[in-house]
Order: sequence, then structure tokens, then C-alpha cells
Amino acid sequence: MKISNLLVISAANAKVTSDKGSLSVSHRITTGSTLPVTFPSSEDHVPDFIIMGVNKCGTSAASLFLSNHPEVQKAVGEPNFFNMDSNYKRGFSWYSKQLPKAVEGLQTYEKTPSYYKSVEAQKRVKAANKNIKLVNVVCDNVHRTLSRYLHIQKHAAQKLPELGETLDEFNDNLRVAAQDFSDFLSEVQSNEGFGTIEGLVDALLFRLKNQMRPFDIQKTSGFEKILSDGLYSVFHRRWLEFFHEDQLLVVNGNEFLNTPWLPMKKIQEFIGVSQNITRDSFIIPEDAEGNTGLPCFLETPESHADCLGKGASEKGRSLDKSFSKDVTELLHGIFQPFDSYFAHRVLHRQTFEWNFGME
Repeated sequence: MKISNLLVISAANAKVTSDKGSLSVSHRITTGSTLPVTFPSSEDHVPDFIIMGVNKCGTSAASLFLSNHPEVQKAVGEPNFFNMDSNYKRGFSWYSKQLPKAVEGLQTYEKTPSYYKSVEAQKRVKAANKNIKLVNVVCDNVHRTLSRYLHIQKHAAQKLPELGETLDEFNDNLRVAAQDFSDFLSEVQSNEGFGTIEGLVDALLFRLKNQMRPFDIQKTSGFEKILSDGLYSVFHRRWLEFFHEDQLLVVNGNEFLNTPWLPMKKIQEFIGVSQNITRDSFIIPEDAEGNTGLPCFLETPESHADCLGKGASEKGRSLDKSFSKDVTELLHGIFQPFDSYFAHRVLHRQTFEWNFGME
């Protein structure tokens, strides 16, 4: 099967069935809101679970594959209800209309990646459904940074003068910006974090709650917005202040590129549905030269395949691109301590084996 240049394509008629919804090219974070927390009425309905992050880590893939499950139904697009005041003040009557009508025996879900980095979404989500389950898709931060830039390059050209018009320019500008970010983190760790990674995460969580660098979206540079998205442990700690760890599932989004049945197994177990999506639900396309492509989903052996392809999907488009060796090493050096802390101290699991560009 030939890999298409579309995000999701029906092999039969080349019809785009993109699951992106509203393009996540901006930082839709609500901080310091004065709106009161509201509750749904008996007539409103809310999701049973939410896929809530991280941008460019595979949330679209997770939602796309899961939408084929017979026991779930999804909202169209990304509602951005709990993180944006402009939507939240519309109320649950508006939010209910963004979701499919409740059907007995089916779980309802929505996907909004920007929820995970909001400081207001947690209490709003809990007020909506205190028993909700939350899926967070994380991934290799170097690959995420590259994918994020390619996404911006394609969909938000107004940001390129700051970041760089080409990938080479972005690479060169990132070399300076990432070193500055690294120096800033070292200062915070030394001056506010007692010289430890745990202290640094605590200090950054305080900064997140108080809209301080690097979380002040009005003053923080475009580079630091992209880089700070990868501070998974900081954002996850914020969610743990409102929800029990059993309500939060973290899956490795890099697995969607090669073995999507592994994270899908975890997601199905977590939300409590049958294991309908398995290894047999996917095929790995191969071209005439024997090169394998990105996985394709098959609802049945006789159905047409929905494939994650190149082009609109920056995750796919980034696979044949990379940063320079020094920038790659710099980025891995920044994120590795955070990733290890996140895996060991927050999630109590083995370290993620993320080494994009270092192979």
C-alpha cells in the first residue's frame, strides 16, 4: 500500500477524513481567570473521558483509532471548553452541543490537547465530572519540537519571522534560544529549587500557577512556548492536585508511529471497554523498495485502510528530517532530566527510551 500525502486518507477514494479539528497552532491557555467555576445541569451531558495532550505527540492518532471502537463516540474537532474563557462562559448548554448525544452503552469523549497545560482546566473539568478519566499522550521532546515547528510553518506563517522561515533557520535560532532556556532553568534550579531536579519541578509548578516565565504567554518567546510544552512533569503535577493518579493515563505517543496497538491496548483497558482494537487492526504499508510506512487502521479485514500519512501530518513529515547534531544534543540534554523525573518519580515507571536524532 502506498503512503498518502494526507493525514488520514481512505485508500479507496482519497477522501480526507482529518481528525485535527481546530488546528492547535496557538497556546490556548487560560491563566488567572476570574470566571466562577460552574456545574452542568441534569439536562447537560459531559464526556466520560478526555484525550488532553500533548500537542504533536499523537493525540490525533489516538483519537482517530479510538473513534473506530464500537463502544465509544467522540466530539467533532477540539472544543477548547475548559481552557478558554470565551468558550467556558458559554456554559454547559453550549458544551453539550459540541458532544454527540448520549447513547446508553456508549462512552463519550473529546480531544483538546491544550487542556493539559492550562491552570484553570483542572477545577473546571472536576466540576463537570469528578469521576472523569484523562488520557495524556506524551512523546520524545526533540521530535515534538521539530513536529511543532513544521506544524507552525504550515499553518501559522505569522509566527515564522520570530522562529525562522525555514527549518535551517529555525535550527540556528533554536541553538541560541535553547541554550538561553537551559541557562534559565539552571538559574531557577539553583536559586529556587535547592539545586535538585525535584526542587526545579516544584519551582516551575509555582511559576506555572503564577504565570511567570516560561509560562507567561504574553511575554514568553515563541521558542520557550514550544520548549516549555515538554515539561510534562510540571503540568502533570498540576493535574494530580485535582485528580487521583488512577484517573490519569499517560501513554507514549512515539509508539503510534510503529506499534499503535500497544498504546491502544492501554487506553482501552483504562477507559473500560473491550479490546476491540488489537494488532490485527493495523497493517504496516510497504513500498516497492521494501520501505515501511506509518501504520494503517483496518476496521475489518475487508474494509479500506485509514493511514497516518505524510503531508498534513507533521509527525509523519518530520520522520525524514532532523536538527543539527549539536542542537539535537542540546535539546536532549535539557529534557532528559525532566523525562527521567517524570517517568520515575511521577509515573513510577521505567524511563522513556527517547533518542530522536541520536540513533
